[in-house]
Amino acid sequence: MRGLSLFSSVSYNHMTYGSNVSIMDGDGIFHDVHGAKMTGYPRVRYKA
Repeated sequence: MRGLSLFSSVSYNHMTYGSNVSIMDGDGIFHDVHGAKMTGYPRVRYKA
């Protein structure tokens, strides 16, 4: 088929929290999350 093209890509993401980030849990206690993986971001993505 003339003019048809296909494209696919894969990406890898290694997002972690920096050294000055603390997160408060449900009990009001702060936790240092330095180096922990960020939630809500996929590590591997594939698009076609």
